[in-house]
Amino acid sequence: MNDNKGGEELEFRIDHFKLYRVKEAEAGASVALRGQFDRAPKKAYLSRLTHFANPVRKNEHEIRNKTAHLTWYELKEKEPDEPRHVTVNNQFGQQDWRIGKAVALAVPAIKREAESTFPWGLDHFKCYEVLKASTIEKRLVLEDQFGEDRVELGPARFFGVPVEKNAGGKTTLIKNERDHLVFYEISPRETHLEKWVGDQFGGRQVAIVESAFLGVPSLKIEASKRCIDFEDLLNGASYNVGSTFTTSGFNVTVQQFQRDNGTWTSGGYAEIQNGGKAGGSGNEAHANNVNLAIDFGGSITDLTFQFGEFGGNLNIEINGDFRNFENFADIHGVTIGGVGVSVVNGLGNDQGVVTLSGSINSFAVGGQELWLDNFCPGSWNA
Repeated sequence: MNDNKGGEELEFRIDHFKLYRVKEAEAGASVALRGQFDRAPKKAYLSRLTHFANPVRKNEHEIRNKTAHLTWYELKEKEPDEPRHVTVNNQFGQQDWRIGKAVALAVPAIKREAESTFPWGLDHFKCYEVLKASTIEKRLVLEDQFGEDRVELGPARFFGVPVEKNAGGKTTLIKNERDHLVFYEISPRETHLEKWVGDQFGGRQVAIVESAFLGVPSLKIEASKRCIDFEDLLNGASYNVGSTFTTSGFNVTVQQFQRDNGTWTSGGYAEIQNGGKAGGSGNEAHANNVNLAIDFGGSITDLTFQFGEFGGNLNIEINGDFRNFENFADIHGVTIGGVGVSVVNGLGNDQGVVTLSGSINSFAVGGQELWLDNFCPGSWNA
């Protein structure tokens, strides 16, 4: 069974992990880490051991490797990352977040017990703080080597990315670039156990205090595959001029609209509907005398979107070049803000597709009786 909303069966090579808070122990290790967000290895300092993880059986998901464990070290970097958007998919569905700086390194580890072997196939995970995430209302049964536990799942707190690690002149390469870990808050349970734990920084006796997080295998969806489809918004949600809402991990600002006579109005609104008027499925945005300005978090190359236009005039702004026109067909073959425009249909009272070709730094579109859906960038620029 799979909880994924899209119906896709997700397969992973790594386990779920139940992360326990431990009595903190000094570490004092220097490392250099390089993952998908790093152009070059970045120096980091591991100050303290703060958590330890067991592989865990979650509901019907069996454990793949019972000897695979993780130690969790508090991490400090001289040059912290700037916040960025990520989209992930796991058994709880697609989720969009803004993540901040890296705060921990999860390290493959061994727990001393009969027939234990070191998990050489398990990656290191550089863990970034999730700045804001909604609570996923799930009750789970977790079973690991410390027993069975019924927990309530909270919001995502950390996003773990596999990384290459260099310590003491020895480099450990990434074995599995595909699988990530998302650590969700869970209702805690006191444990009070002591176990010997070893990793690449040595071994020690660890006092395990209480359960804290559930690590869930996840996929990161590449930016070039992300579309703004409004599916994460409530049907009927309405936004006035001057308001900003977040959808698919991007900020959309509702702006004033210019009528065909050149006058501006701030009396319009945007509303989330699901009538299929833009030609897509599920939710769509109705622009009623407003423009929708989409902040893609940087420059993108190319953009397509679907529309349904059923009255009044239209506005579009690309890279600061603003146009006021009657129908989308009027801008077919035109260059706006250095970007080429191609339109399918768009003669008025119809549905169609707009394709923009070129580098886009700013973008807004709107109308009077306009429905919009599936804004899909071609790629994100570095």
